[in-house]
Amino acid sequence: MTLFDRLGGEEPLRVILRTFYDRVFADTMIGFFFVDADQERLIELEFQLMARALGADVEYQGRSMAEAHGRHP
Repeated sequence: MTLFDRLGGEEPLRVILRTFYDRVFADTMIGFFFVDADQERLIELEFQLMARALGADVEYQGRSMAEAHGRHP
């Protein structure tokens, strides 16, 4: 059994990520980083990344961490 399975699968992970990104986008300290970001797209890519890391058979279709975050200090 994978960590993904132990978490409960897709739906619980999506709830966690939705809650996380709602808070990130609203945060006064870091929210400005996300002004032009597509929240739904970020949640989907983060789902792919985390599901894969937790052992699910999900393909991550995003950029590398260095490429995606390279312009940020």
